[in-house]
Amino acid sequence: ATQYSTNEFYHFQEKMPNMYVICTLNFEENSWFKIELTKGKAIITGFIFQKAESHHPVDYKIIASTDDKKDEKEWLLLHEGITESGNERIIKKRFDEYKPAKFIKIVLTGKNSESNYQLSFCHFDIYGFYLPN
Repeated sequence: ATQYSTNEFYHFQEKMPNMYVICTLNFEENSWFKIELTKGKAIITGFIFQKAESHHPVDYKIIASTDDKKDEKEWLLLHEGITESGNERIIKKRFDEYKPAKFIKIVLTGKNSESNYQLSFCHFDIYGFYLPN
């Protein structure tokens, strides 16, 4: 997560049974959560992103790269949420062209629905093909 510490993100129980929320506990601007494929890379063909019921992201982006040393401006934009309403809780994307990635990052680009910088979500699935080293 943003401060790269397992003490900085937790699962919280949502109101619905068996529904958990992953969130960063820091309140810095541009909070993020990154997934790294430690071996090989993936060809992303789609994803499903489910926002939490409260503290959901309003302005955020989901980006991917084969090199996390690159400036984020050079990462591949998979989705950009700009002033998304709370009614849009589940975001589904399918890509016609392949998107190679070793790193996928969810970045909060503005305040969340509670007017702070805590990034929280319930579910994130990535679909595609795995390419071993």
